[in-house]
Amino acid sequence: MGMARAGQLGGKTLQRHGGTSADSEALRRMLGECLLRAGRDKEALELLRLAEVNQRALAGAEHPSVATTQVLLAEALARRGQQAEAVNLWQQARDVLARHYPPQQPFVAAS
Repeated sequence: MGMARAGQLGGKTLQRHGGTSADSEALRRMLGECLLRAGRDKEALELLRLAEVNQRALAGAEHPSVATTQVLLAEALARRGQQAEAVNLWQQARDVLARHYPPQQPFVAAS
């Protein structure tokens, strides 16, 4: 299944089930990542912003899922030329991930 098809299915699933839950926001983050990888940065940015807001409300700013979304959101922002906001989010995500995982974890080491 291609990313475009995965994005369509993810979007339909979110529409059908509605609401906000940890699962819906994980799906929203994955859909945002698919859009980002497909070069659809503007759409990805919108979804990732919504996912981050909802995840913060559900789990708090210090949750690793929020940080994971922030990494993707920072990439989308950087692609759209919003470097200052991208760097700020990336630093927030790096700090949260460093508090939750050992430094040898690949996603912590890469940040």
